[in-house]
Amino acid sequence: MAYNSCMNGADELHQLNSTLKRFGIDKWPMMLDSAETIKWTDIYRKTRIEGDMSFIFSIDLQPYLRNTSQRAISIDRYQMVPSPDYSNNDTLQAYKKLITQTMILFSGIAENVASEISQNILDFEANLTKKFDDVIRIPDELEGIDIESENSSIDYSYEEYSLNSQGLDASETPEPKSKPSTKLKDIDEVLQSGGWLRLIKDIFQDASVNLTEEEEVNVWEPSFLKHVMALLNTSSSATVNNYFGWMLIYKLGPIASHNITKLYFEFNQMWRGLQGEEPRWRHCVNVLTDPYDPILGYGLGKLYVDKYFNETEKENVETIAKLVKEALETILENNTWMDNATKANATKKLENIVFKIGYPEEIKNDTYLNEMYKDVGNVTLNGSFLSTYLSFRKSNAKYKLNRIRSYLFNRTKEWPHDWTKINAEYSLLENSVVLAAVILQHPFYSFGLPSSVKMGTLGWILGHELNHAFYGPGSYYDEYDSYS
Repeated sequence: MAYNSCMNGADELHQLNSTLKRFGIDKWPMMLDSAETIKWTDIYRKTRIEGDMSFIFSIDLQPYLRNTSQRAISIDRYQMVPSPDYSNNDTLQAYKKLITQTMILFSGIAENVASEISQNILDFEANLTKKFDDVIRIPDELEGIDIESENSSIDYSYEEYSLNSQGLDASETPEPKSKPSTKLKDIDEVLQSGGWLRLIKDIFQDASVNLTEEEEVNVWEPSFLKHVMALLNTSSSATVNNYFGWMLIYKLGPIASHNITKLYFEFNQMWRGLQGEEPRWRHCVNVLTDPYDPILGYGLGKLYVDKYFNETEKENVETIAKLVKEALETILENNTWMDNATKANATKKLENIVFKIGYPEEIKNDTYLNEMYKDVGNVTLNGSFLSTYLSFRKSNAKYKLNRIRSYLFNRTKEWPHDWTKINAEYSLLENSVVLAAVILQHPFYSFGLPSSVKMGTLGWILGHELNHAFYGPGSYYDEYDSYS
């Protein structure tokens, strides 16, 4: 139904304007000399809950760093979007042109005014990027582990990347110089700036969750977060309003307006070298199924598994995973360069690795799925597709944050929300390897192929992911992946 609503193709630019107001942006753009004031925290709260979106930094849930059977609030840098290459002037000018033309289409203001405001947005975004670059260039200020190392994976997709997709692999990371987690009540002191405690409590309250100040918090890249809070609090209301408005339009514009979609295509011709516009059917499929930003993760996964995957294939892949694990265990037992204590710890960690193969069992339970999507409401063919899209996102946001009420985290059963992406992933905070059903297809796997072929494809992937447990960031975590 949601797909058909998208295919109806109604231009909803007016609906996008209403959506911005719903997120606390009453006017976009705001003139740079405006005396109006806004609270950026109000915009951030509404964006986080009403749209399940994060800009600049994210506030979410994870296993607690020092006891991964327990849940914790996570604060982390969020990937800048669209992250153009600021050293490439052609790309930068194309990006500025995109902002300017979108602004004119959206508001009808004069081009010279739109260009000036666009430059202000670019300057603010460049300042954010510089804040992060300043942190990563100075190792002594790295008080936490880079979140890119939290989940170590290779993107095995042979499809063209979406705008928001990226492949991550483990990288060498300095050992943290101080404990990167704390009680919620101490968060303002830890990040040396007021406002974090109030913002976090308000966000969870918006999802109908009352936090206590004893909640555990994982703080990633604290130096960046300190600078960001200061930057947001000292920037003008117009600058912050226009930046958040642009981020929302960048995300939602192609969903709401064909004309904005055309502007994005022109930008991506320059930035990514795209050769042709995306057909409407593919656009609608990508909006609904983007594995890097899923709104239908579990529901879509159920449809896929029911049609294309079966228990026999799942058991076959589990057997391959067991064989690869046993091979690595043999290597550990027979090596001569590792001392006995290290060898024992490595073996213990290997024995406790959890494989999540195929799909989470809950997708077979319609009651579970109905509970997950209960806040979506009715989806109609003639309804606004943008409204339908945001209904799913709001439902996802509330569902994910409400999991903090389930105090214990079960690493053997809980799967990532984006498990439908073509990817294999080792999670540092779970000591687990996820190999979802969507990757268990040609060219990586076909049931009935000789074992030698399956070991050369699937076996290699599994071996690669297992190795992440023992080097770089993985070496900082014990067999249950609590930080040690």
